[in-house]
Amino acid sequence: MTPSSNSTGPSASRTAPPKGSAAGNSRASLSRRSGAGGIASCGSGSGGAGSCDGESVASGTSSGALGGRPWRRARNRGRLSAAAIRGVSQCVDAIAPPSPDRTVPRRAEPAGALRVRGTNGLVTSLHRVPGPQRCGRRRKLLPKRRPDAWTPPVVNGCAGERLSAGPPSARSSVSSAPSGGHVSLHPQVETLRARLVAAGTRPLYTLDLAEARAADLAAARSAGGVPEPVGSVLDAEIPGPGGLLPVRVYRPESDGRPLPVLCYFFGGGWTLGTLDTCDAICRRLANAAGCVVVTVGYRLAPEHKFPAALYDCRAAVEWITGHADAHGGDGSRLALGGDSAGANLAAALALHLRDHGGPPIAAQLLVYPNTDHLADTASRRENQDTVFFNHRSVDWYWRHYLADPAHGADPYASPLRAGDLGGLPPALVITAEYDPLRDEGEQYAECLAAAGVPVALSRYDGMIHGFFAMPGELDAATTAQDEAAAFLAERLAEVRV
Repeated sequence: MTPSSNSTGPSASRTAPPKGSAAGNSRASLSRRSGAGGIASCGSGSGGAGSCDGESVASGTSSGALGGRPWRRARNRGRLSAAAIRGVSQCVDAIAPPSPDRTVPRRAEPAGALRVRGTNGLVTSLHRVPGPQRCGRRRKLLPKRRPDAWTPPVVNGCAGERLSAGPPSARSSVSSAPSGGHVSLHPQVETLRARLVAAGTRPLYTLDLAEARAADLAAARSAGGVPEPVGSVLDAEIPGPGGLLPVRVYRPESDGRPLPVLCYFFGGGWTLGTLDTCDAICRRLANAAGCVVVTVGYRLAPEHKFPAALYDCRAAVEWITGHADAHGGDGSRLALGGDSAGANLAAALALHLRDHGGPPIAAQLLVYPNTDHLADTASRRENQDTVFFNHRSVDWYWRHYLADPAHGADPYASPLRAGDLGGLPPALVITAEYDPLRDEGEQYAECLAAAGVPVALSRYDGMIHGFFAMPGELDAATTAQDEAAAFLAERLAEVRV
């Protein structure tokens, strides 16, 4: 395999890695935990996604709708301690997922960027970070529960609150502010919106699939800015569960010592996207974080439904762990990351690797992640501007991804519905103020902290879904990418080989 040195565009060469380097080619069974720490049934009944009873998992096989490939039995993770957690939503024992018609209420946070830094589940710092523009972050503790606040039913070990988002008269055609005030998009976002309206840009969900994929790639290239040169870029194909799986390996200039590795999964609602979609992001993170970045061309829906993309991502992680040294990487210092659906895959894969064994993960970078198929949140209801990603976009992507809506209750599709989030890697969660996915991303950060996972949460004021990939349009994208790179560099440097 021949790398292209200092390439400023996607490499065109593809060669297959040595034989025997792939993960298995058959599907894995997905398991869910019971409150007692064992394996709960998740059959085809209410909220289920296929059979994964205790006996089949114990024997290393599954006969369920999603099953086929054996995995090691999930470990007993015990119970969460509510008394050990301060300043976060209540934690309780892990429970079976709710039925699909049950919603997940969520407290609407006041306007402003949040930053949560947890250590062993306890919030430890509070300080203000100056930013170059209005979208700079404000770091803030997770608010304590108000004594008189309504508490919704507990979902998967973490209960939230839902407060009023303001009267309908306070809402604009774009979105209502989280506290019910007037919407205030960042001026750069307003400029972008005006240009899209003038160009007659149509929502992707109104296009046929081929048109939507072409438009998504064109938008990514336009808004991504000038791709940074890196030391080398290598395209390859590796064996995956469904055949050859394309990957791209970015290596920054270095002194030759092995570098940590980030596996990055592009966004696009599991339906859109290619290796080229996140090319600029991967180059920037490779240079700024000083790590090898591997991006994965996982199979897309609707041609390949859940959990195909998840299994592809797992195969790629197993491959790079075994072949990192051939690409200047250190497979023992490994992080997962992605944006939007890619962040969903990163979070789900972290769960899957914890539950079924696999390479240890040092960190997870989750940029405006989808975390709950059934989320009924203020941010989903309020963000209805058809010029940008909106609640209809969310529904359109989920319909493509899931073969059966009941599969959305599976924690490997909806990580927020996992019964236990303990033992997961430290996380940085980035959200945008005017994003339908804002609330579920922030609730996932809260639940990670409640489970004892070190977590940082940053909300970018005035920003929209997708801003992280728009450094050519939005200064906040560069700020967020720098924050992500600093997080990765810090966490991966802490790993002791």
